[in-house]
Amino acid sequence: MPPPYAVDTSIWIDIWRHYPPDIFASLWEQLRAAISDGHIVSPEEVLHELRRGTDELAELLEAEVGLFIPLEEDIQAGVTVVMARCPDLSDEEGVGSGNCGASIPEILITSPSSDLAS
Repeated sequence: MPPPYAVDTSIWIDIWRHYPPDIFASLWEQLRAAISDGHIVSPEEVLHELRRGTDELAELLEAEVGLFIPLEEDIQAGVTVVMARCPDLSDEEGVGSGNCGASIPEILITSPSSDLAS
């Protein structure tokens, strides 16, 4: 099976706003099927971010078993390396320049393995 698509907060919000489930029911059925089959995942931090909203999106997605995955130590180590190399990428509110001069995979590939060790 190919690796799953990792969907972040902004994607879920855009889908919710532009393709509401009451109008685009078949799209949401396909999303549910893809989640159920393990083809779509989101880090559990996405759920925390969605809970800050005032709509029902967090509640709707929280019901999808297997969608939200915990950030394991190796993933957290990778995030630490990326944020160290790109301090302007994001701030506490999740807003930043989005630019660090390299792609995230490039940063992780070129970082010494000791930087990624937990």
